[in-house]
Amino acid sequence: MPQLNTSNWFLTFMWTWLVLLALTTKTTKTKLTAKPKNFKEKVDHNQWTWPW
Repeated sequence: MPQLNTSNWFLTFMWTWLVLLALTTKTTKTKLTAKPKNFKEKVDHNQWTWPW
């Protein structure tokens, strides 16, 4: 059971990460079109969120 629980937690984490990444990319692209200067600030601010 512990192995299964760990696997489910990891799967949930990966799905959450993928959704957040997709949302962040969409938001970044929208802001890049509107205000290019905010793009670099957004990337620098989110570096800790995506360590890999």
